[in-house]
Amino acid sequence: MSTASETEPWHRAEESLIETTLEAFRLHRTFKQVLEKLEVKEAQRYSGRAEYVLSRIKRNLEDAGMSLHSVEEGERYDPGMAVTVLNIEEFDLDADRLVIDQMLEPIILDPQGVRRVGTVLLREVP
Repeated sequence: MSTASETEPWHRAEESLIETTLEAFRLHRTFKQVLEKLEVKEAQRYSGRAEYVLSRIKRNLEDAGMSLHSVEEGERYDPGMAVTVLNIEEFDLDADRLVIDQMLEPIILDPQGVRRVGTVLLREVP
């Protein structure tokens, strides 16, 4: 049986991996926004590299027994989602008309369930 002091370095390593994953996700999202401003041919040249780096981060997370879950923009919002909504106060609580506008941070899962909730912004649809 391991003691708390023996598992603490592993826990810190996992938390560091999660933080690195979140930063990589944010950077990837920003990089995609920059690519949208480039000409198509030039953007295509760089987009593959960005996708490769994110896939490597996801693989490292999976190697540690965790996974990244990103809610698609435009997906209907469900109050039971494992996300923090930053702009919920802007809307009535009619969840049927709310969709994910932006996924700012992904959901991190481990075998026990949600390890870190995601962060989103919502928008209302007619």
